[in-house]
Amino acid sequence: INHFVDLPKGVLLTEYAPYAAAVARAYICFGVGLACNVVSTRATNVIDLDYLLYAPFGRVFVSSDKFQRDFWKSGAVTSNAEFVWGPDFRVDLKERNDRRRAMTFEEWAAHRRVHGQWPEHVEGSIVTDLWERHCPNWPRAGSDSPNVGKHIDEIDDPHLKRVIAAMNKLRGEA
Repeated sequence: INHFVDLPKGVLLTEYAPYAAAVARAYICFGVGLACNVVSTRATNVIDLDYLLYAPFGRVFVSSDKFQRDFWKSGAVTSNAEFVWGPDFRVDLKERNDRRRAMTFEEWAAHRRVHGQWPEHVEGSIVTDLWERHCPNWPRAGSDSPNVGKHIDEIDDPHLKRVIAAMNKLRGEA
C-alpha cells in the first residue's frame, strides 16, 4: 500500500512525516560526510549516529562525543532540542552535588520546601539555564509532602524509609 498516493501535491516530507525526514537527513548527511572524507569510517560513528536519532524526542541532548557534537553543529540533526557539551554539563552537576553534600539534612529540607523540584538558581549554571528555558511551567512551589523536613526516624512511611536508607548506604552515609 502506497501511503503517499493520497497526499496533496506540495506536501513536504517534513510536514507529513517529520521523524522520517529527520532520520533521512541524518543518514544522507552521514553518507555525504563519508564520501567527502569529513566523517571518518570509525566503527562507533554509526552507533553515535543512531543515538542522535533520539534527539527529536527530547528538549536537551547531552553528549561528550566529538562526532555527535560536530554532526549536530553541522546542521545534520533536525531537532528542536538543544545540544549540551557533556564535560561542561558534568562540571556543573559536580558543583551542584558538592553544594548539596555540604548541606545538613535540615538545610536540604528547607531548600526543598522553598524550591520544590526546581534546581537552585546559580548564575551562569548550565542546569539553571536549561531548566528555565525548557521547564518554565514546572510547578515552582515547594514540596508539601508531610515527610519533607523530617529526620528519617520521624518518617511514617516504611517504604520511603527503606529507600532513603538504601540511598544513604550507597553514598556511604549509613
